[in-house]
Amino acid sequence: MLVRLIETMPMSLDDMTRRSTAVVEGILSNARTYIDESDTDVLTDFEIIPMRVLAGSLTPVQVAAGARATVVLRVNAGEVERNGVRIHSGLAGLEMPIVNTTYVMFLQPATSDGAKPVPGVYRLFNGAIFERAGDRLVPLAQGGFGAFRGMTDRYADVAAKIAAARATMGPQTNPPGR
Repeated sequence: MLVRLIETMPMSLDDMTRRSTAVVEGILSNARTYIDESDTDVLTDFEIIPMRVLAGSLTPVQVAAGARATVVLRVNAGEVERNGVRIHSGLAGLEMPIVNTTYVMFLQPATSDGAKPVPGVYRLFNGAIFERAGDRLVPLAQGGFGAFRGMTDRYADVAAKIAAARATMGPQTNPPGR
């Protein structure tokens, strides 16, 4: 089993909002797990069905003529089988998201080879993904809300704080070089 450590930096909700390209409430669907092109990592791509963009913006991409444009969350984890051998890669410090579940996600563009953004594909910023359970948010990060200063488990409070942070942001939601 391969394990990738996800460290969440203690950060305020305002800072997380400002440093994310988008903060989205959405349902994850159509998971696809595979081994990356360099044959070194197991990745899972989830289609994000956006319900509400709380801050920033998403850029969907159309992968085939006539297909609808989609937005993808890429997670460096999953389980695949190759040549009869099961390969499992996990995220130490973060639970794996589940298909057909609603989440609030803080996103940044995913990159290929560490530099070039992949159109329509995003990764989690600072491990910030929260399952929406009615009017409550449940962090998937180990340690709960400890790394996310000023957050509560109430969806309405978090949405209001994100809106307030968004109101203070200029047109650029992601600082250069981040």
